[in-house]
Amino acid sequence: MIKKTLTVNVTDDYKLVVISDVHAHKDHLVGMLEKLKLTDEDHLVILGDFLNRGFGSIETYKYIRELEKRPNTYIMKGNHESFMQRQMSENSDSQEFFEFLKAKPYDTLIGELVMKAGVSIDALESPDHMYGLIGQEGLEIQSYLKTLPILLYFDDMILVHGGFDPELDLETEETKFLKFDYYNKRSKVNDKLTIVGHWPVSELREDQLTNVPLHNKEKNIISIDGGLGGRPTGELNALMIEKTAGVVEKSLVQYNKFEKKTVQKQHKFKTEPLVYLNYENEAFEVLSSEGEWSRCRHTARGIEFSVFTSLIEPIRKWQINYVNNFLNLEVGESVEVCCVYDTYALVKYGDTFGWLMEDQIL
Repeated sequence: MIKKTLTVNVTDDYKLVVISDVHAHKDHLVGMLEKLKLTDEDHLVILGDFLNRGFGSIETYKYIRELEKRPNTYIMKGNHESFMQRQMSENSDSQEFFEFLKAKPYDTLIGELVMKAGVSIDALESPDHMYGLIGQEGLEIQSYLKTLPILLYFDDMILVHGGFDPELDLETEETKFLKFDYYNKRSKVNDKLTIVGHWPVSELREDQLTNVPLHNKEKNIISIDGGLGGRPTGELNALMIEKTAGVVEKSLVQYNKFEKKTVQKQHKFKTEPLVYLNYENEAFEVLSSEGEWSRCRHTARGIEFSVFTSLIEPIRKWQINYVNNFLNLEVGESVEVCCVYDTYALVKYGDTFGWLMEDQIL
């Protein structure tokens, strides 16, 4: 019988590290673990969604299988593991998934297995053709994904990928624990501290772009998904919880592959009230355009803000995370360059993202 709930009873001091939403970025996970330098006594939780979105699901899966051999390691199921498990089963809606795969909204484990068999996704002829290419490796992965637990009770905390509600039935409503969209908003007040991934923390804020976990103290939730595999600003987060002599402290380690740069010259931007176009409230209208700048109004908040004119279409197509955070930095200050669009650079400065002119960091 598959055990969907794990309980770890700890009575002494401990270090707990929780990492979620690796999304097929094995290199980020390896880099994070090298940075953390865990001991065998430290508890490590991979809180689901280690597959899909990045191109590297097979290699990440293999690494996860090796990683779980270390002591005190718990690999949990996310909605993407559940998704792949269902689509490789006999009861899957094969035609629907076949059309999904052909549309290529993002990289998937099954897509990688197809290409590993020497067939491009464009060349797939039918669902039967697709499933015939998954092979024994796919069946073995599917069997493993079935075994992954959903809930982890650790000390006085609950760890679950999507969200927790005591009224949900784990046996019949498993997917609701894994894909609990808008959990930070829809959740009841939790009796225990509940740690979740699934929903990028950057999408839980409206006036700054940051991947720092969000602690909703009112509802007793910590959301930790750093958005890796979604858009260019994504990072991998590791939430560390350490208990020493009864005192609990939390800290954060982040890992990314942004390029470190130094500001070479100043540029004077106008500053204005910050607006972040998050997933839930991304709509805006253009009021006027003059040269490189456009004046816009955020639909949900009614606030006016500025946009580089050449970025309006990429923003509308969700190719860019956009926040009107224009950074007036001194020469010599350090930033991490996330990406460059046109002549503008989106950079991480401290914990938040904002804009510089590209020629400031050349």
